[in-house]
Amino acid sequence: MTARKSETKMITVTIDGKSCQAELGETILQIARANGIYIPTMCYLTKVEPIASCRMCVVNVEGVDGLILSCQEKATDGAVITTNNEEIFKQRQNIMKLYDVNHPLECGVCDKSGECDLQNKTMEFDVDQQSFTAREQSRPVENWGFISYDPALCIMCEKCVHVCNEVIGDEALAISVGGYNSTIINTKQDQDCSQCGECMAVCPVGALVSTDFKYSSNAWELEKIPASCSHCSAACQMYYEVKEGSIDNPQPKIYRATNNYEFSSLCGAGRFGFDFENREASRDPDAFSRALDAFRKAETISFSGTISNEEALILQKFKEKSGVKLICDEVRGYQRFAEAFSSVTGTTLYHGDLKKLSQSKGVVVLGTRINDDAPMVKYHLTMASKRHRARIAYMHPLEDAAIQNIITQFMKYEVGSEEGVAALLAKTLLEGKAVPDEIRAYLDDLDIGNL
Repeated sequence: MTARKSETKMITVTIDGKSCQAELGETILQIARANGIYIPTMCYLTKVEPIASCRMCVVNVEGVDGLILSCQEKATDGAVITTNNEEIFKQRQNIMKLYDVNHPLECGVCDKSGECDLQNKTMEFDVDQQSFTAREQSRPVENWGFISYDPALCIMCEKCVHVCNEVIGDEALAISVGGYNSTIINTKQDQDCSQCGECMAVCPVGALVSTDFKYSSNAWELEKIPASCSHCSAACQMYYEVKEGSIDNPQPKIYRATNNYEFSSLCGAGRFGFDFENREASRDPDAFSRALDAFRKAETISFSGTISNEEALILQKFKEKSGVKLICDEVRGYQRFAEAFSSVTGTTLYHGDLKKLSQSKGVVVLGTRINDDAPMVKYHLTMASKRHRARIAYMHPLEDAAIQNIITQFMKYEVGSEEGVAALLAKTLLEGKAVPDEIRAYLDDLDIGNL
């Protein structure tokens, strides 16, 4: 994995009278946010490239005619910027009026009510009357499986399209251009859409919502419980949003899982997996009694590496009380890998992270179906491919159609031959390089023909 070196030259700009230090190449909006200066946006999303569809982020730059889009304009050294005045406020107010044209007044039942950007900015810019009109179009609600799309509520900010293409890599969502009748279309509804729900998470209004959550609760009624997703090794940050199930059943119930979509992502398993619990399974006292009896007699318990922290704590308490041995083959395998890694590198911790992966120009993936085993890794490979045209070599016994759009080379090998493939890869990468004698001797002894 090779990453690009970041630009370190510093510049100074003045925003609303405040002197701000920044790296050359940063946009005006990025610098303003880093210095606690508010510039409103409707379409900006930190983890994708600037969309520039809402025009709400306009600013004045001294010596430049007209208004400038701060989300995509890179700052120059010495620039003097004004983020708000009467002209800019009027511009933003008119934009909000256009957004509000024929927008259904159903805030009382809309799932986004209480956390809706359109609601907030309509009030922020004092839109109390409408100067524009347009003939309304027929816009039926569409069911995309776990996600429902209501085109009548859509403001065409394009966040969903960009996150689907630039981060998730499904390339399922696109814009059907038709002026005022423009809409978002799902081109892979019955094919390769991973149903991750990230488009739904980034939607600033109620156009994209969970089909099961729809009309079930108001946002302000839910309590957010911070958690980490346990479906893969990424342990993505997330929230379980809960409230009582009903008047008859005050027991807290999970209504939905959400994430800090501005900076992180969540796959379908993390977002919708909670809803696949065995809630309809009836209690079986006899089976429970047999399970307890098995625990009492057990000398060893084998468990999966993907259990939750709460389940791990239960096992630890049980071990402390009964003296039982706990075994996890996955964790033991990783321990052996860490020991081998440490013996070669001299460090006990890895050097790479997902951010570096997303900035890489070349990546080799060996021995895992990342789309299923580690979706977050796949998302960052997508970013590397889309933004840096990274060359990605994917080595696995099976092809994966879900990542064909981001890999540049697929190398198939026989099941169980990973060790030989790794040896060949090491020999290829180290060919002609200066390496210690013992490593060179090992590589020279490899039976390449047999491998």
